[in-house]
Amino acid sequence: MNDVETLLGQRIEALAARLKPRHPVIERVGDQSYLRIPEDGLSLVLPDHAHVGAVQLHAEGHEGYAGFPHRIPCGLAFAMSRDRVRQLLGPPEASGEAALVPILGSKPAWDRFALGATTLHAEYADDLQAVQMFTITASQAA
Repeated sequence: MNDVETLLGQRIEALAARLKPRHPVIERVGDQSYLRIPEDGLSLVLPDHAHVGAVQLHAEGHEGYAGFPHRIPCGLAFAMSRDRVRQLLGPPEASGEAALVPILGSKPAWDRFALGATTLHAEYADDLQAVQMFTITASQAA
């Protein structure tokens, strides 16, 4: 799996052979579904229950996932600090600081970057010295 961006928009049935999950977990929550493949550090969001709308790449141990072992877009790595990610990608188009949200609990700091046809969302560890999850979506302008 060299280019995770190519998963966007794909029908989930078409990806079964390509992903070859050993223990996939499909969960339907409200109006969307999630396909989790914890042993590969990968989860997919299916906003219409059929097509991939977002690809989530997890760092080792994040939410019980193994670390995503393949290439991350733009030469990024989970071991990069927030400052290093911003050095590579420039100023984010949006960002947020860690916060305690009533009912939902603790929310990590994050940055969102427009990268042509895709958008990359980086969610940081509490100390901002590592990334715990990258989420890739199709850009709204694409």
